[in-house]
Amino acid sequence: MDVVKMPNFKIFNDKEKPIYAEITNGTNTLWIEDSAAVTIEFAHANIHEGVSYSVSKLFQNLGAGSGYANLRIYTGSTKETHMVMEVTADGKSYISLYSGTTYSASGTLVTVYNLNRNSSNTTDSKVLFTPTISDSGTLLSQTLLPGGTGSKTVGGQSLTRAERILKTSSDYLVRVQNVSDVAGDVAINFTYYELSV
Repeated sequence: MDVVKMPNFKIFNDKEKPIYAEITNGTNTLWIEDSAAVTIEFAHANIHEGVSYSVSKLFQNLGAGSGYANLRIYTGSTKETHMVMEVTADGKSYISLYSGTTYSASGTLVTVYNLNRNSSNTTDSKVLFTPTISDSGTLLSQTLLPGGTGSKTVGGQSLTRAERILKTSSDYLVRVQNVSDVAGDVAINFTYYELSV
């Protein structure tokens, strides 16, 4: 145990116990006890709070040069969606993110999982695959996933480093186009947390 001595003041620290202090005026003694502060990153804290989610979808055998993997994201009305996206593909692909997309058919719901498996919280957002797109909307970002072409096709991966905050009650489209010379698979995975607005 370490003891720091000052006039009428002592601080005790033991690795196995909380930090505590003793203050005295010679007649009365005041004890102050507190546990050491533990800090974690904000995104990690949101997992503990049960407000972080994960969704992924595998698209198999997308046609050479023209196969598309489409995921629709519809955000909830009461919470902001803070998203980081990852795409993996067999071959060279273009990754596009659109906002304000309109659809003539919604698509099929993809299961969204809470990253804290002890939490009963559910997401306000919906994710659907293979929707029918009427208008792509506004292009927000476009990324090349290098993966080779033809007989030199190799796998590739793209990961957004900065999170993107999606507008509430809005439609988005994540579109991955296989532009390699052979059919291939694409996996879209994103994690996000939701904060009340």
